[in-house]
Amino acid sequence: MTRHEELFEGYVRELKQARQSAQAWWESLINTELPRVNGRDVAQACIRKRWPRGPASHPFVLTAFRQYYLACDTLNLRLKQEAAHEHKSSMDLTAEQGWGTADNPETEGQVETPVPPRVFTIDWLYDKEKDLLAFLSDVVVFPVGLDEAGRII
Repeated sequence: MTRHEELFEGYVRELKQARQSAQAWWESLINTELPRVNGRDVAQACIRKRWPRGPASHPFVLTAFRQYYLACDTLNLRLKQEAAHEHKSSMDLTAEQGWGTADNPETEGQVETPVPPRVFTIDWLYDKEKDLLAFLSDVVVFPVGLDEAGRII
């Protein structure tokens, strides 16, 4: 299992917890509104005036998304640094030392390459967690940005 796959398992676990909390929060909003209006649909419409994106806009959900988006970006930077270091190390070897190293059977055949954070946080859900992807479809703006140097923040 790659480090991205391990990170993804944590993302899914945390996102499911955040969704559960957000849905409970949403239900409490509806139940609070029900005595003032005529019916559940009207209560939900009133709440959507304040929270148009529904339970997916809860800070728990946005925090989990943002945390793992940034963690993926950090892992990508680490992989690039490791690859650069490995390349530099292989260039420094003498002919006698350049025969390579023994294979590690646990990681043999696994090449860890960077995964764009958007692919990690959204696209991977398509194949593995469609219900979470459907839940996140109400998140219309990614809760991340870029600093002056173009780094993800």
